Amino acid sequence: GFWHSPECEFLRHCIGHSQEAVVGTVRLSVFKGQVYILGRESPRSLYNEELVSMNVQGDYEPADATGFININSLR
Repeated sequence: GFWHSPECEFLRHCIGHSQEAVVGTVRLSVFKGQVYILGRESPRSLYNEELVSMNVQGDYEPADATGFININSLR
């Protein structure tokens, strides 16, 4: 097919370039055609559990979302 086409070569180059900064380890389990993610670690991870947890107290107040919701409802 199109595996050696200029478009496919360009796409492979773009994907490779976008992944240059990606480092880390992913642990998987493969069983009967299913793939399960068991864990992932990276020194450059953007994920921060404290920022996404609703259990950690911070500066955010749910009432602060009212203005955001009102502005977006005007769309």
